[in-house]
Amino acid sequence: MQGQTPYRPWLIPLVAAGSVFFSCSSLAAQDIDPEIIRATTGEWLVAPADGKPGCRIRLTDGESIGGLAVEGAEEACASVLPAIGNAAAWNFGENGAIQLIDPVRKVIARFEEQEGGPHRTADNPPLLLLFEPPAGLNAIPAPAAIAGTWTLARPEGETLCQLELKAEAEEDGTFPLSPSGDCASAVKKLKLHRWQIDGLGLSLLGEDGSSLSLVAVTPERFDKAKEEGGKPLSMIRK
Repeated sequence: MQGQTPYRPWLIPLVAAGSVFFSCSSLAAQDIDPEIIRATTGEWLVAPADGKPGCRIRLTDGESIGGLAVEGAEEACASVLPAIGNAAAWNFGENGAIQLIDPVRKVIARFEEQEGGPHRTADNPPLLLLFEPPAGLNAIPAPAAIAGTWTLARPEGETLCQLELKAEAEEDGTFPLSPSGDCASAVKKLKLHRWQIDGLGLSLLGEDGSSLSLVAVTPERFDKAKEEGGKPLSMIRK
């Protein structure tokens, strides 16, 4: 699904507990299956969990001090996430965690695998997420950033409904929404009244337990998740 980090069971563990490969808190590149390294290389977004802008880095398979080389961190991250701007290398830690390493081999961030969602730091605040992003995304969805007026529409431009999303949380952690205007019957029958953050996207919730899952494409657009089936649908900021 676009915008959502794929679950990689081969990272959970890379080797069995007690393996001789874990001589310390990280694995040497020569101890890792090359296919695993190739599957992990590429562009990743490091972003704060509170929805503030993050920065893109590239994990490569080239050798570097402390692991494999990281590209682009200094240029992309120095102003928004200075600590990540020092990343010069990456490697795997225990239980498949992805570690970013500075030029003196110090681990500056350790991102743990989360089933069905982004990797995330577990120790030093602020909480950071690491995921493979859609092209137009530079931050994760956050309530304050999402609150406002949105339009549900088909790709060809047919407007189905306008929604007002609020950022004041209810006791159950969801957020209120109000349909406005003359909504199409397909939307009316959902009886939408709440919404919630769902990984790199969000879910629109109905009074009868129905829901509609959307994934972030850009900060101004969410598309209906493929798993939902049916006709394509987008939610676009008005």
